[in-house]
Amino acid sequence: MAPSLSDLYPLVSLPRITDLDLCHQVVIPTITSTNTTHIDIGISKSIISSYILKPTPKLVWSFPLSPSTIVECMDVQETDGNSTDFVKTYVVGTTERKNYKALIIKRHNDTADHFEIKLDSKVKGVKLSKCGKFVYAILVNGGLKLLKINDDNLEDVSLDLQLKSGNELVYYKFISNHDFKYDNDLLLTIESNERSLVYKLTSLNYEKSFEINQFSHFAECQSIFTYQSGILYEFNIDKLEISSRSIIDFKVLKSIKVDSIIDAPTKSINDYSIICPSDERLLLSWKSKLYLINFKFQSLLDTYTRLDKIYIKQVVDVKGSSTNTSSTFAIYLHYNARKKNTSLNIINVNTGINSLSECLGKSIVKRKNDSEFKGLTNVIDDSFDKESTKVSKELKEIYDELVELKEKKNINKWELIVVPYLKNKSWSSIKKTLAKGTPAEEFSVFEVENDRVIDPHFISKVLSLIFDEQLDFIPEYTLIYLLTHPLFTYEHTKGLLSLFTQLDKPRLLRQAIITCPNLSIEEISLQLNNDNLEIFQDVITRLTNEFSVNQITHQLNDILQSKQNNLNLETILNNLIKLNNNQSWYLIQSIIDVGGLFNWSMNTVNNLIEIIEDKLASIMANNYNLTLTNQAILINEPIRKLNKNKKSGKKTTEKSTNIIELNNEIQQQQLNSILSIQNNAGKKLKDDGIEISKRIPNYSIEKLIL
Repeated sequence: MAPSLSDLYPLVSLPRITDLDLCHQVVIPTITSTNTTHIDIGISKSIISSYILKPTPKLVWSFPLSPSTIVECMDVQETDGNSTDFVKTYVVGTTERKNYKALIIKRHNDTADHFEIKLDSKVKGVKLSKCGKFVYAILVNGGLKLLKINDDNLEDVSLDLQLKSGNELVYYKFISNHDFKYDNDLLLTIESNERSLVYKLTSLNYEKSFEINQFSHFAECQSIFTYQSGILYEFNIDKLEISSRSIIDFKVLKSIKVDSIIDAPTKSINDYSIICPSDERLLLSWKSKLYLINFKFQSLLDTYTRLDKIYIKQVVDVKGSSTNTSSTFAIYLHYNARKKNTSLNIINVNTGINSLSECLGKSIVKRKNDSEFKGLTNVIDDSFDKESTKVSKELKEIYDELVELKEKKNINKWELIVVPYLKNKSWSSIKKTLAKGTPAEEFSVFEVENDRVIDPHFISKVLSLIFDEQLDFIPEYTLIYLLTHPLFTYEHTKGLLSLFTQLDKPRLLRQAIITCPNLSIEEISLQLNNDNLEIFQDVITRLTNEFSVNQITHQLNDILQSKQNNLNLETILNNLIKLNNNQSWYLIQSIIDVGGLFNWSMNTVNNLIEIIEDKLASIMANNYNLTLTNQAILINEPIRKLNKNKKSGKKTTEKSTNIIELNNEIQQQQLNSILSIQNNAGKKLKDDGIEISKRIPNYSIEKLIL
């Protein structure tokens, strides 16, 4: 499934908190599993609360706060009490005017006990120890407190790892899973002073906590941070640059620029947020946009946009190395400027599997010279530089020739150049062919083993020549080949299917639907209106292979609400019923979800009822036959006694083997006698399940002889 961002549902609407920035209004503890059924939320000047997520979000517990209490941080730990009482421990760092506190709440089903301790500095982070008897509290000045949880109070244990005075904590992360030789949890902190950033890694071992390493460097710019699997990611707001650092020595490993996707950057640090859902995948929010970025391949995987400001608060970590470990969800705040309210929302995130193929055509790196091409040759060749320069000049010459042919509208000569060259034919032999005026070869497709390795920029420039504003030059052989090429650029896929539909090019349309990479779900979904059933089948195949039901449903809903909506759900549903296969049923649920239960004609409803009744009859018939088969085998399972007249001289092992073989043969004969009844049904249905059930009638109708 392709990497994507798709809005799921709103979780809660927040009270109006006018004197707090969006990023400070809500605190959410770390969520450890994508299968969680509940979520805990700390809402400043309101409540500490717990919500269930399924089947619909619902408040199940709350603890009130005073109107002046700001929630700075929170951690939650679930423990089993006695057989009738459930215990959940909340530790919350709060600020109430100039009073700084650590608050403990022990929740017993519907009741809660609480107690607190005053501290001399603002608490920015808290962490319950694994045993649940201690709390680590990181202060705004970088100091570390160890608090012991007693029955009815908090005790300040003698531990204080405060750094130099004047430092201010800008980021912290409690790390439980790491590759260090220490078995303890780690604390990663970043503090700032007037001229530098101080990176610090501490081993947490109760009273014996100690510093592992520390690093500082000059930095006057604003930065925000996130952490994943031993790597610290730093987003420099002034430079619009993301850097990665290993927490072993805090040296920069790699940096990428994101100025190509942030077109009008602001200097306010609260306009940005960054979080890492899996290795080398980042979620970056800026104003009303949320970006999914692949750091390794410097690619923009997907973009999600709301009308007003959004801010990412939490994401569930996943491995992101396979399709089974790439789906997760994130929680973000959304401020609606028109209604002047803030809501907490959940969004589906598919991180992808961190492969090059899913990043092709999505680069965020700006090309320095748009008119130059790179010559890609064999790196083992001793004359690599010479060959690379030669190929670069060759590509420039070919492109100039294509520009001239485009102006002359000479499609035949164009076709003699592009595909043959990409098929590894030499430029010199192509020029000889052009002089002869040979007709162009017909349709060819990309073959990874045989075709030329080419600069992606060359493919992009060729596509730009074809898809200009005039649209009177359509070299079909070239397009068929390029639509199968993995380097078909993302920017040229926007509106591609609609264009081929308008130009009445069904061959190009089908080829694009089946093989063109980087097609968006919106682009494909708009083709569900196509009257050609073959093309319609191609569309639903592409949709079901690459996108989930939730993604398809959300996209169809967005299209219906847009001004350019031209989808006819009734027609789409009837076409799906006509196809009546697994892929069509995969989409039927999305169509019904979007269209509602009461917006269909009686003819459509009756068609659905007929198919569903046939499927139910098939299930019942198969269930009867399966029960009969199991019972027949179980009744005849005891091994029949062997003939007493068998020779007694046979070995015990031979007897055992003969018994097993004889029993297996008997069972196979019994099963064959059950399954060999002829099909007396007349009409054949498309559904294989129904057809099988007709071949094996119910035992209540026909007699079986074993």
